[in-house]
Amino acid sequence: MDENTRAGLEEVAAELDAHVGEGEEQAKELSGHVRGAIESGDHESLKDKLMGDAVDFEIKHPDLAAVIERAMALLSGGGL
Repeated sequence: MDENTRAGLEEVAAELDAHVGEGEEQAKELSGHVRGAIESGDHESLKDKLMGDAVDFEIKHPDLAAVIERAMALLSGGGL
């Protein structure tokens, strides 16, 4: 993973951690997945998790959906 992708994913995890209110628990759980993928290099399971959550977040938490979309773009742009 290149440094830009890593930094971007760390920002995404921080945004998810900072989310307060409805969807807070889901956001924190997803942040843990992002941080775990950064450390382990297991980007495929992160992509799967992001794709699975994207629809749910789009409907219930549109503000968090934008964060998820950014993470997916980072992974795709980084060739991961």
